Amino acid sequence: MSSSHQKNKILVIGGESSGSRLLVEIIRNQGGNVIHRSMPYAQEFIDLEEFDDMDLFVISVRSWPYMIASQVRVRHAKSEEDAKIRTQKAYSIIFEYLNKKQKNYFIITYESLINSPEFMQKWICEKCGLEFDPNKMIKINNENKKYERQKKI
Repeated sequence: MSSSHQKNKILVIGGESSGSRLLVEIIRNQGGNVIHRSMPYAQEFIDLEEFDDMDLFVISVRSWPYMIASQVRVRHAKSEEDAKIRTQKAYSIIFEYLNKKQKNYFIITYESLINSPEFMQKWICEKCGLEFDPNKMIKINNENKKYERQKKI
């Protein structure tokens, strides 16, 4: 992408999780114009109409059991059943909006980021219209499922 072109406005949407935050960090670190919104968050479902000006939506997902357990653990849901209902509703809202507005989007799993970090970061850059810079790649620690910025030498 040449510098004369305006960058895509990118919205990362998914649960409030290390996966969503990691996606934002990867895109931002590679020079992307990105924001993040969680859904559901704090017992609320956001109105996606406020993001009509976004060029690209990146949908963050995680393995279903981990996603449900996380919603309960951080008290976004009262029980696993409540978490299932709320999470299904959130993703229904997201995909109904994307289809109704015919928005560009892609889906990425947290597990894919952890299992293939370099490949996935290159792929994310390609999908977002960003030039991949290996010096700006995020180092992902698979053992504790956390990530840290790779230190420049």
